Amino acid sequence: MKYREAGVDLDAAERSVQSLGKLVQSTADACTLSEIGSFGGSIRSPEMW
Repeated sequence: MKYREAGVDLDAAERSVQSLGKLVQSTADACTLSEIGSFGGSIRSPEMW
């Protein structure tokens, strides 16, 4: 069975990833240690934490 036969739309999935990527990047700040594609919880902890 192929993805499309199972009801999966890979083109729609890619559009979603691209759209979400822009949203995720907009939340980056000075504590963000990595770009999209790396572990999502990769942030620098300020010493006060």
